[in-house]
Amino acid sequence: MDDVTRASLDLLLGEYKELKAEQRDRMGHRDGMAPAAISAQVLAVAAIAAGKAGPELLLVLPPIAFALGWLRLATADKVSEIRRYIRGSLRLEAIELVGPESGWVPFGWETRESPRRVSRKFGQLISDLVVFVGGPLAAVVTELALPGTPPLMGIPGGLGAILSVFLASEIIRRSDLHATPR
Repeated sequence: MDDVTRASLDLLLGEYKELKAEQRDRMGHRDGMAPAAISAQVLAVAAIAAGKAGPELLLVLPPIAFALGWLRLATADKVSEIRRYIRGSLRLEAIELVGPESGWVPFGWETRESPRRVSRKFGQLISDLVVFVGGPLAAVVTELALPGTPPLMGIPGGLGAILSVFLASEIIRRSDLHATPR
């Protein structure tokens, strides 16, 4: 391997390391959204149970869950884009540098398929729907079903339900259950 090829491979490896660091950071950020949504829901219920807030507090949960759920989806998209770039462009550049006849599969561990992929994706789908949609929708239904709830509370309740249903559709659409890993 000549010096130019070695230098080019070193640059690619440096890019790979930077991308993996960014991917890890984004994954940590993404994975923090569910605990934040659960905490908001628990705190709201605890405040109501302790008499520190009225049940109308439940109606703030859908916008909070929507914001956190949307951030989770956006961050997950970036993580997937990094994965696709590594598996596609970066890998192909490395193969081109050393020549396909070498038989070397750069970043091979990035391209392997898992037999449990679909079950993991399905579990994540259910988890996201429960945390970011189920709890907030239950909060809306609970608030609106309580005796003495003013009819005008149906407006924020309806808007919260719309946000939750939209988020559910996006979570399902982006669940990647049927996509083949590359």
